[in-house]
Amino acid sequence: MSADEFGMSAEEFQFFKEKLQKNVKEYLELEEQITALKKAVKERTETRKTLSNEILENMKKLELNHMNIKDGKLVYKVTNNFKGITQRSLSDSLQSVFKNNDEAAQEAFKKILGSRERVEKVSLKHVKNRGGLDLK
Repeated sequence: MSADEFGMSAEEFQFFKEKLQKNVKEYLELEEQITALKKAVKERTETRKTLSNEILENMKKLELNHMNIKDGKLVYKVTNNFKGITQRSLSDSLQSVFKNNDEAAQEAFKKILGSRERVEKVSLKHVKNRGGLDLK
């Protein structure tokens, strides 16, 4: 490649070439840094998850619902949800109810809702103190 091919002077061509090289070098350095930071975030996230599970176990053993900390509190939170309805579970439920009986629609509806497995989810929630007004 030469400056003549792009219709510019040799100085302009050299300027753009150097700028491109500088930008590519900076881009590659940033890409490398981002990769390293993502790895560090992943490691810290895994460590936090392990610590969270240990904290939850100990809070459960000690029957603590929350712990006050310097900038808020840690809350032992239990959430119950239903497992999703799969095509197989829906099909099995309907087949067991509708044995050539169209009048069983209401019963099928109740059976479908009743056969869903409940799943308990335990999580640790950090509730931070608000920086607003203290109304004490």
